[in-house]
Amino acid sequence: MLGLGCIVGAGLLLTGNQNMKKKFLTVCFLVLLLISILNTRSYQGYLVFFIGTVFILYASLFKSAPRRMHALFLALLLFGPFTAYLFLVKNFPTNSIVTTGSLNQRATYWEVGFRVWQQNPIFGTGLDTFGESFRRYRNLKNFETVSGTITNSSHNFFIDILANGGLILFLPVVFI
Repeated sequence: MLGLGCIVGAGLLLTGNQNMKKKFLTVCFLVLLLISILNTRSYQGYLVFFIGTVFILYASLFKSAPRRMHALFLALLLFGPFTAYLFLVKNFPTNSIVTTGSLNQRATYWEVGFRVWQQNPIFGTGLDTFGESFRRYRNLKNFETVSGTITNSSHNFFIDILANGGLILFLPVVFI
């Protein structure tokens, strides 16, 4: 949520026609959100902020951008996340951003969510049952990673739909 709030602030600064007072307040809002991300150690907020800001920049330049800019953006969109992940894993093996704090827990929730879906692919486990499914389907590695925490969500909309509602719910949601 903090990262999404940062995207709103960046969007107002980059695309809005604001007077100086509103720009100052928006910058203060943005700084407070970034400090909150740091204090809560929700490092994925920085990633969400970065990705959202890239999309805002692209959208604001969309009308006047040459074809090469569109091609570059699409290439970054397709290969950027994979390349960034490889860079983080290879260059920061002992203190990777990918394996710190809430990101490591989130990856565990996703892994368990996929496991729940693989065991219940058609109907899932039922709406709002991920909390019980998480305890039932986690393995020892997952237990050690998120020791002392519980969750009622896989922390990913699509994985949550797959785990709770299976393909019966997932396909209509994707098509809508």
